[in-house]
Amino acid sequence: MNSMIWNLGTDIVFHPGDTLEPGWREVALARREELRRLAADLRRDQMMIAFLKSI
Repeated sequence: MNSMIWNLGTDIVFHPGDTLEPGWREVALARREELRRLAADLRRDQMMIAFLKSI
């Protein structure tokens, strides 16, 4: 196993697995997209909490 941080396009992606496996880039990109979605959900939830506290 050789975890790596790779610069893919304009994004930096950490892949905590074997970069010698075929398809590791696709796995890393899918993980990045999932993390982006979760971050957007978290920001939305934080904004909703702030709004509810203000009323």
